[in-house]
Amino acid sequence: MVSLKGRVFIAGSHPIFVVAETAIEAVIFNATTYKPDSKLLDESCILKEGEHGAIIRDSFIYYKPAKVISKSDLQLLMDSASPSTQASPDIIEKIRRGALISPHTAPEVKRFIEEIGEDPISEVEREKVFF
Repeated sequence: MVSLKGRVFIAGSHPIFVVAETAIEAVIFNATTYKPDSKLLDESCILKEGEHGAIIRDSFIYYKPAKVISKSDLQLLMDSASPSTQASPDIIEKIRRGALISPHTAPEVKRFIEEIGEDPISEVEREKVFF
């Protein structure tokens, strides 16, 4: 199966980023408009307008609803959404780093990211967050 990591597509009105994958599963995160007074706001990963073509206003990654999904379900979601584009490795790393430090990321999502061995967070940063 073709790698989907780094792909970005629009579902509804939100950009969706494919941030990590195995042969059969992937983790996706959506971006939403940055509003400083929002109760949903998570400042673990802020994307500035224009940082990627799908980011048309300052946004944050909404980690709370993120999930591990099958790649077949991901492909169905992508097929029903806008055509996908590619995010830079820097943006993907930024989103992954935010997932590991966000208090809103589900434990199973953090485990998935850590288990595939692409953990961009340093041991020093991990100690600041988890201890």
